[in-house]
Amino acid sequence: MPSRPSTASASRSPLILVLAPSALAGAFVLAGCTSDPTPLTAEVVAPFQPQLGQLPEGLALRDGKAYVGFAPGAAIVAVDPSGAVAPYATVPSTSGGSKGYTLGLAFDAAGQLYVAQASFDPAVAPGIYRLPAGGGDATTPWAADPAMTFPNGLAFAGDGSLYVADSTGAIFKIDGAGRVAAWTRDALLAGDPNACPGVLPIPIGANGIVATASDVWVTNTDHGALVRIPIEADGAAGEARAVISDCALAGADGIAASADGSFVVALNVQDSIVRIAQDGTFRTLVAGPPLDFPASVAVDGKTTWATAAAFVTAQTGAGPAPALIEIR
Repeated sequence: MPSRPSTASASRSPLILVLAPSALAGAFVLAGCTSDPTPLTAEVVAPFQPQLGQLPEGLALRDGKAYVGFAPGAAIVAVDPSGAVAPYATVPSTSGGSKGYTLGLAFDAAGQLYVAQASFDPAVAPGIYRLPAGGGDATTPWAADPAMTFPNGLAFAGDGSLYVADSTGAIFKIDGAGRVAAWTRDALLAGDPNACPGVLPIPIGANGIVATASDVWVTNTDHGALVRIPIEADGAAGEARAVISDCALAGADGIAASADGSFVVALNVQDSIVRIAQDGTFRTLVAGPPLDFPASVAVDGKTTWATAAAFVTAQTGAGPAPALIEIR
């Protein structure tokens, strides 16, 4: 994987943000949260150019490379082991983010890349776009549903089905043929920008997602929650339960499973990354620069990778630092 900074290639779209910042400095108190006993460091692997719409959201790892999606740029780039950045794929333009966002990424076993596209405008078709192994351009959704308008996190299950966290408060399940089924919709997955101080001013509920053999785990951004949903024997969703819901975790965004069964979670508006155990206890792994609105995380052995989306600082002009970050 990359280990040193590299100049990023240019995205096609200008920067137009629709998420106005409301984060308040000092608004969060991490009660009951301790630092990780092993000191970790965060380093920039690949810096991006915010003025070109290069605000990295989605993240997926495959064959020694990191694949990063630009939320307003409708483009995915590949970062190789030297830190060099190269174009990989595109999805339909969102007019610099004014009509939608390019969000979660996930590879299937065959190397096809799946991209979650949220839409704020009928001109952009929301859904899941699929790119062939090797990349390219996707022009129409591979999977779509009228109720799936804010697909965000993506996670493949062992049987090849794809779980989609929709930030309106639902989880969808998609089979190999692209057929979409509403798996569950629950109040625990719904967003509420008034639930915690400092979150963005639009409702963002279900966001990051991990699927294990027995459960689906989902973050709720506005509530600072980690929600566990059992997978019943027939594949149906069991009763959702919040393992933890605490404004100390406000901005809970991307999530990745660790080998010990815990989860690494990005807290976007807090510029920090935490580890949450299955019993809900949590600790800070790293916080502050170079993290700038960390959005997605991925774990590769002892290394954690994160996208720094810089959504708030890009809008305020307060020194945005979008980047791919290595934490170890």
